[in-house]
Amino acid sequence: SDYRELDFEYVIPLTGSLASFDTPVEKNYSNTQTYRFGLSYLYSSELTLMFGFGIDESPVPESTLNFELPDADAFIYSTGFKYHASKKVTFALAYLISQKKDRPISNTHISGIFESSAHLLNTSLIYIF
Repeated sequence: SDYRELDFEYVIPLTGSLASFDTPVEKNYSNTQTYRFGLSYLYSSELTLMFGFGIDESPVPESTLNFELPDADAFIYSTGFKYHASKKVTFALAYLISQKKDRPISNTHISGIFESSAHLLNTSLIYIF
C-alpha cells in the first residue's frame, strides 16, 4: 500500500488564515521492510529470559520529511524476563529501545538533522484462571 497525500475534507470552506489547512499535503510514502528476531530462554522452571532485535526501514522519503512524522531507519533492541511465581501467576518485565539513525533533511520547508530514539518499559501480571 502507498500513502500519497494528506487531504482533509471540510463541511464548510476554510477562509483567511485557515485556508492553508485546506491544501493537500504530499506524502509519497511507500512500502518498506521490517525484520524481527526474538529468543526466549527457559533459564529455570521459574525464570524465562527474553531477547530481541529488529530492523525498521522508514517509509518517509526525504522530499516529504517533516515534523509530523520525522521517521528514520531504526535498530530495535529488547530484553526482559518472566518470573513464574506459580502455575497461575507470572510477572513479566521488558525493556525496548528503538534507536533511529540521524536523518539529515534539506527540503523546501526545513533543513537540519532529526535525531530520535524511543524507550519502552513494560510490566505485566499474568493470571490464568
